[in-house]
Amino acid sequence: MPGHYRLLWNTGAEALLDSMAATHRRFWTAERRARADSLKMTPVQVSVLASIVQRETAQPTDKPLIAAVYLNRLRNGQPLQADPTLLWPLHGLGTRKRVLNVDKKVNSPYNTYRHKGLPPGPITTPLPSSLNAVLRPAHNKNLFFCARPDGSGFSDFAETYAQHKRNARRYQHRLDSLGVKR
Repeated sequence: MPGHYRLLWNTGAEALLDSMAATHRRFWTAERRARADSLKMTPVQVSVLASIVQRETAQPTDKPLIAAVYLNRLRNGQPLQADPTLLWPLHGLGTRKRVLNVDKKVNSPYNTYRHKGLPPGPITTPLPSSLNAVLRPAHNKNLFFCARPDGSGFSDFAETYAQHKRNARRYQHRLDSLGVKR
């Protein structure tokens, strides 16, 4: 769990791990465990999904909306198709702005375009806000989202593929106008 840890110069590894474990136990209250159960997920699975949500946006208001999209896809048996899970095996979590179709062919268990369900582990350490977004997702039927072309860091959401394609085209045109190739 991310958090604030008070470490003295002589703090040993065991004391650090004990402190981190205590923070983890404090976060995973009975209520949060019950919420994970209601989603048919374990705390580890919530953490994996929250790591993806975190890499998708820094906007707190978009996190529950993005979590809802991924949870809707999981319920429908669809692949997550999460771009950050492609970047993880290809390039780590660098500053790439664009995922290309060729990237979707990478042979990795983290490729959520090729493999249904969650990847085998988190792609980053999720913040409590991302964990809470998964535990308290928005209630909607959205199956798609795409970054807004205005560079605000917010996303446009869609229930249908046709709506999503319009949103994606606007974003892709913006990247093209800025000369962004990767």
